[in-house]
Amino acid sequence: MNRVYEQHKSSVFDTDANIVSLSVYLIPLLGNFMTLGIISWVFPLVLLFVEKKSPLVYFHAVQSLVMQVVVTVFSIVSFIMTVISAGSSFLLGFNVFGAIGAAGIFSLISLVINGIMIALEIVGIIKAYGWEAYYLPFFGTFVQKFTKE
Repeated sequence: MNRVYEQHKSSVFDTDANIVSLSVYLIPLLGNFMTLGIISWVFPLVLLFVEKKSPLVYFHAVQSLVMQVVVTVFSIVSFIMTVISAGSSFLLGFNVFGAIGAAGIFSLISLVINGIMIALEIVGIIKAYGWEAYYLPFFGTFVQKFTKE
């Protein structure tokens, strides 16, 4: 149930709505590369409260916020599991390579999930630039509950 919008302005700096829409994916993506991933959900959240005119910006802000919250929660859980697995390996008498291996499993899973999230953010950027409200895989059904699409 994707929808393509006509060109219109956003209430944020009176900018084209597609530029503001793609920024809700681009700014958190760049933030993740600058190790600011834990606060990457702030920008989409701010846009939810600031945007008054554009349903396209609202849609992409909700979708990006959901993605960023999921990534943040997953990153925290993954970090905790990595620390626990490495620490328990030492406590159980494994050598340093056992601890690295146990922690490496969670790091590898985290790497794969983050790669998928980067790909989804790039798709979101492309669709937002094309004025399209596109439901991303894994998040679309949840986002539908919060948007009028």
